[in-house]
Amino acid sequence: TCDRCDGQLYQRSDDTKEVIQNRLKVYHEQTAPLIDFYGKKETLQTVDSNQSKEAITLEILKILRS
Repeated sequence: TCDRCDGQLYQRSDDTKEVIQNRLKVYHEQTAPLIDFYGKKETLQTVDSNQSKEAITLEILKILRS
């Protein structure tokens, strides 16, 4: 049982050590270089994901409109 919402906990079928290691490998090989590339071009936009869904949506829309 979840300590936060009291909901039932479950484990996804693809939550294995091998799958997680592959996700991290793909991130480091494909995503991280793009972050560096667009950061150097000063076109990288970031969004604080520690907000409500509504606040995140507004922040993304603001970026897209600018």
